[in-house]
Amino acid sequence: MYILGATHDSQAGPLIEPFLNHPDSDVPEETGVAAAEITGCTPGARNHNS
Repeated sequence: MYILGATHDSQAGPLIEPFLNHPDSDVPEETGVAAAEITGCTPGARNHNS
């Protein structure tokens, strides 16, 4: 997820969306961070320096 987010490519959005509802709680969290990177929003308290 981190690598897809780091691309800042809006075409990666649909690729990561299905993982927002993943049963492993770490996966949706990282997916949210990636989505924020793609859209240019700052996610909650977490922010990867990409």
